[in-house]
Amino acid sequence: MDDIDDYFDDDLVLDEQTLAILDREEKRHLTQKQQQTPPPSAVTKKQKTGDGWSPGVGGRLREQDYDDLPEISVTVDGNYGFMDSTSVPSIPSQPPPRPPIQPSALPPRRQNHLNPRLLSRPQPVPASPWLPVTNVQTRANPASNVQPRASPVPSNRDRNANQIPPVSDGTLNQTEFDKQTADLKAQLSELKNENQKIQAALKEATDIRYAKEGEVSILRKSIEKITQNHAAEIAKMKTAKEETDNKHKQMERQMKEEAERLKTQFMFKAMPNQINLWKASQDTDHGQNGVDTPQKQPSAKPSPHAARVARRSPEVTKKLAFLPGFQNSFTTTPSKLGTKVDHKGKGKEVKRDDSIEDVPQALSQRPVAPVATPMHQRSVDSFDFGDSIDVVPSSDDMMAQVDEDGDSAMLMENPEVMNDIEPIEHLNHKAEFRSDSSRQLSRIILMHTHMEANETTFQLLIALPFIAHLPSAQTQICTRASQSILLALSHPVDDSDYEICSQQVAKYLIVILRCLNEALPCTPAMALLDLLGSLALSLPAFTKTLLSEGSENEEDSFLLVTLFDLLDHVITLSQTTVSALIREILSLLEVIVSNIPDEMVARLSMIPKRISSLLALLNASQTHEVLESLSRLLLLLTTHNTIHAPLLNIAGDREISGHKDSSLIYYVCTYILESFSSNSTQAKLLVQSTVVIPTLIYLVAQLAITVWNDDECTLTTPQSHLMIRLINQSLFLLHHLVHSFEPMIRLHDKLQRAPHRNLSNLVHMFVVSFGQLSYADPPGWLDSEGKSELECLVDTARGLLDLVVDGPEGDSVWAAYQMEPDGNQSETDDEEREARLMDSDMQP
Repeated sequence: MDDIDDYFDDDLVLDEQTLAILDREEKRHLTQKQQQTPPPSAVTKKQKTGDGWSPGVGGRLREQDYDDLPEISVTVDGNYGFMDSTSVPSIPSQPPPRPPIQPSALPPRRQNHLNPRLLSRPQPVPASPWLPVTNVQTRANPASNVQPRASPVPSNRDRNANQIPPVSDGTLNQTEFDKQTADLKAQLSELKNENQKIQAALKEATDIRYAKEGEVSILRKSIEKITQNHAAEIAKMKTAKEETDNKHKQMERQMKEEAERLKTQFMFKAMPNQINLWKASQDTDHGQNGVDTPQKQPSAKPSPHAARVARRSPEVTKKLAFLPGFQNSFTTTPSKLGTKVDHKGKGKEVKRDDSIEDVPQALSQRPVAPVATPMHQRSVDSFDFGDSIDVVPSSDDMMAQVDEDGDSAMLMENPEVMNDIEPIEHLNHKAEFRSDSSRQLSRIILMHTHMEANETTFQLLIALPFIAHLPSAQTQICTRASQSILLALSHPVDDSDYEICSQQVAKYLIVILRCLNEALPCTPAMALLDLLGSLALSLPAFTKTLLSEGSENEEDSFLLVTLFDLLDHVITLSQTTVSALIREILSLLEVIVSNIPDEMVARLSMIPKRISSLLALLNASQTHEVLESLSRLLLLLTTHNTIHAPLLNIAGDREISGHKDSSLIYYVCTYILESFSSNSTQAKLLVQSTVVIPTLIYLVAQLAITVWNDDECTLTTPQSHLMIRLINQSLFLLHHLVHSFEPMIRLHDKLQRAPHRNLSNLVHMFVVSFGQLSYADPPGWLDSEGKSELECLVDTARGLLDLVVDGPEGDSVWAAYQMEPDGNQSETDDEEREARLMDSDMQP
């Protein structure tokens, strides 16, 4: 191996052409490497396996980086041969013949001459168009005179030498490149043309599809898009509305807090003035009553008896419990003498603890002033300054009750004070009631608020000239009436002045209501009616005061005349507030009728005269609330003995077919028929009611018993005809109620489940009365017209009777109303009865 260098010539001479070719090939290889060679794979970390550690992914790829470089080798003739390792070799049609293998060994070569790896590796034939594959050629270096040595060459080296292509010229490469560029441009133009054709075909297909789908689909899609946009806008608006509501609620909360703060601040500022007024009133009372009642003067020297602190037992405390304001030190006492507020009724009436006014008198040793004093002697302390203000006694009065040792003075040590306070135990309860009623009257009038109004009722009455469209004269009357009410409430009243004050208030409230008679239905009218109802409920004596006000006709009440005039005016209107105003009128009448004293019942005698105004409301167009209130009012009116007779008077004013009928019964029947014809739901409600059908049966029974049991001396011919006609109408209505619905009503169950106490024996009354109508002969005292009308009712009455009574029981009813048969006709009657029974059995 030492002679390996002898195979190569050390005098290697590279001419300029060879160097230029080498540089050009190196640049081309580097350019293709940058464009074609993908980036090397990332080398990952080592991975631990069962046998040990293995290199990461891509770690071994770095080892072959040198294989991609162009390999330069020395040919047999001593020249350099190069080829691209990345090019794909072309496969020849026929493999070249393999040279014979020579067993000669390789000569030794130097270690730093060439890389043996590059020499021993077979190189593929390049597939570049400008480097065509040719046969193995040897090129001699013209500049070198050294002849190659004849030495054996390995077979693999000969193979590589055969695959080395000849070096082409640069002009040929440029021509090939231009040719390829022209081909690519031609292909690009063809692709552009094909793309344009495809786009045109796509547009044509889209137009055809839109034409097939039609305008409906396009409109539907546009509508869906608009709907989505609308939903999004609505969501935004809802969000904005919620934010606005939250801000509004927050502002309201802040305003309420600010109002409470200002109210509290005003209360504390007004407290010193009120305390000074109270002190002045106490001094005035002491100056007026100090001469009549002696007072024990405190001794200048302290007595040993007063210095002792006397313990009191609970029994003594209980005996002296009548003293207002005194608190036992051994018992639990409230921390603060506050007021007690009790909200009741519509007007939110306030009930306060009156014991707070007696605290200053109990803390001082001055004599107690009488409870009831004349109006001109009453001082400012009798006014009510507010619910949240506590009366604070003066320091002088507090010191008068303290001994020298600082303890409270016991009442057992001062017998004179005991003698002065004993009469308080026997207070005039009537005076207390009068005083409490006066305060309650003021509170209801000033604090009453209707549920549909945002202000108090009295504020609405004061602002009435600006709300209701009234003439100037009536506006002045309303203003003066409001001023008179305030003037009556502003003066303190006692037991003798309360009636005068209540009369003045009632009078002017009715005057304002009279002025509203000609105005349109408005909230002040409803609020005023509600206020009158609240006063009548809270103050029972106020009902008498309301009815005491007489009209031009002294027998009639001014309030009732005003209410009926207002009702007649409202019925003719057609507005949404009419129903609410009618309910308020009926509610006030209901309160008056239910709370009226016995001595004032005669004032209700005008209601039967104006009953047509109430009966005009009995129609299907009215609401259920109005009909319910009207029914309660009529029921309450019939409970008074002096009114039910005119209401149920048979000889009414309305004439039908030349005969007089009861107005009340006529209107009730008219309402029932209108309900049947206008609304099937109301008809079902009437049929399902537990009162309507039993009441009709009760009416028919009473009329039938009257016709068969009375005679011509009791009933006249017109009265008998009217009763028979009422029986006919009631039977027709009852038959219609029973047979007009599916499934048919079980009449027997209706009779058994009658709720009213007067209808407890209704089954027996039904059997007797309908048995008479079905099987009994007409009374002999009736004329031919009355008998013929009764005979026309036989089939209807018998059909209703068979629904309740049939079989043997029906036969017994039939036998009860038959005349006593003769002996010769007994067999005939038996045969007739048997035939009738067979006919009844054969009928389904």
